[in-house]
Amino acid sequence: MACKELPKCKPEKAVRIVEEWSKAHPVKTNAMKFEEVFGVKVDRYLCLFNGCQANGGGLVNGELQGCEKCKLNKWWDEPYKERGEE
Repeated sequence: MACKELPKCKPEKAVRIVEEWSKAHPVKTNAMKFEEVFGVKVDRYLCLFNGCQANGGGLVNGELQGCEKCKLNKWWDEPYKERGEE
């Protein structure tokens, strides 16, 4: 059976194959690259950049801003790109 016919004839098997491949070949995110380079996981609740007012952390108007309000929060989950890949 040709690959292009598999989704039509056996959709469950096609889905399983894609899920297995995706699990074996995850997209490297910025958070994963950070952990690889620095050996530290990014913790959304105890941000490594707490106090970084430029990125939305630290004290703003006397209120502590955490990662959930951080402008970098979405960036951590984006696919990592080497310089020049853009």
